Amino acid sequence: MDLFCRFVGIWIVCVIYIAVGVEGVAFDAACTGTGVGDCTDSNNICDGTSNKCACSTTSYKKNATTCATKITLTGACTATTQCADPQAECHAAKHTCGCKATHFVNTAGACSPKVAFKASCVVAETAKDQCVADTECKDDGSGTNKCLCKATHYDSSGTCTPRKSPKVNCASGECVTHATCDSGTSKCVCDAGYDPSPTISPTMCSGVVKVITQAYMYLVPFLVSMMLLLR
Repeated sequence: MDLFCRFVGIWIVCVIYIAVGVEGVAFDAACTGTGVGDCTDSNNICDGTSNKCACSTTSYKKNATTCATKITLTGACTATTQCADPQAECHAAKHTCGCKATHFVNTAGACSPKVAFKASCVVAETAKDQCVADTECKDDGSGTNKCLCKATHYDSSGTCTPRKSPKVNCASGECVTHATCDSGTSKCVCDAGYDPSPTISPTMCSGVVKVITQAYMYLVPFLVSMMLLLR
């Protein structure tokens, strides 16, 4: 009888042992990581420091007891810790995972550091924001593509600065498109065929109005001549 009881006792222990191994341990419960007491949730791992079931590196804590797979770029989120890309954050306004301001989404769909001013870039890169602020990827004149100042800016001691408007004090190469820094007045002056626009506080040099006016001047005599011939 004593031998039977011992046998039954061992059998019960074995059943419990197998059950624990199959069912596993819940989130934040003690585990060993040796196969016995492994975590139940597929997104859980046995943390070697705390010896408890915790979220894996590819998951985040969804609620008090479960973990969920981290969210890819453009996916809906509520916290930055939920985003899969280590250089992504949960944008407060859009509530979606997106690259940090210092990064851009490359052709592989991952966040890469933005290219610095005058550093080499890839024109074929679909992301228009691959270059740092106020710069764009273009040929530097020698066949090499670099992040250089946009047409609306000029290089001022290594910083891209907005181009100067007509009638504003300037130095060579600092004026807006269709304007030149006059050597006599040291101010931006519109090139021939262009006028400051808008008139009161000009920000650019425009030739649209002048072109339309000239076309109109040629058109009026032509229409008058045609009317006389038809009479």
